[in-house]
Amino acid sequence: QLKQQKMMHGERLSGRGLTAHYFFTFGVAVQVVGDRTNTKVEHRILHLDAAAAVVKLIQKGSVKVVLRFDTINQIVYDDAEPRSVLISCSDDRRYFIVFQSAEDNLVFRTACSDLTAGHLDPNRFQRAVLKKGQLMKRGKAGALFGDRYAILTPRKLFLLRGKVSVFPSNAISLEEVSPRFDDSKGTIHLDVCGKEYVLQGTDKEVSQEWFVEIARAATSRVHTLMWDDSTAEKMKQEAE
Repeated sequence: QLKQQKMMHGERLSGRGLTAHYFFTFGVAVQVVGDRTNTKVEHRILHLDAAAAVVKLIQKGSVKVVLRFDTINQIVYDDAEPRSVLISCSDDRRYFIVFQSAEDNLVFRTACSDLTAGHLDPNRFQRAVLKKGQLMKRGKAGALFGDRYAILTPRKLFLLRGKVSVFPSNAISLEEVSPRFDDSKGTIHLDVCGKEYVLQGTDKEVSQEWFVEIARAATSRVHTLMWDDSTAEKMKQEAE
């Protein structure tokens, strides 16, 4: 019975970190640069596969684009646009990518820099799990709610179609989000880069519990990067 209650209300974890496989996953908007036949901006999941040294762009759980580090000529960051990067490949492909937050971009930038240098240590990143469990997410155009497995970390919410899904269906940055709770419907509302996510627990009480935890996570002051002098110096050199 206790196990069932934990599944319903979302299990709290302490002293355990989110696996790096999920942590280096981001919600992004992608545009192919220089392709006149495809000028639209598409929303994707970007996954940095540290083990294989590749960047993957994912749509609905399927890998659509694979960018190997040995085929990437340059990753350009613009301090004036802290959420965006431009990835140029050796086959002349170029991808303009906008992250949901500057923090997501900074994590990606730091991980790529460490990978290029040959020593990415996931323990340098704050990966504390604050809460996990079942939530429901409303589909497009007000469609019916679908079950999701949610993992909450400081300023980030991952939604998986199932507990053992290979990739999250959504990786939501909470850095610039002010969560809202609709008391009449028992729903949680997150406005992220012009897109609204509507979430709901198994009942109103569960929804309220999740709302409180998400609101706390959104305002968490925990630093994602565990800085040291060598990291600061390396980032400074890249900027110059």
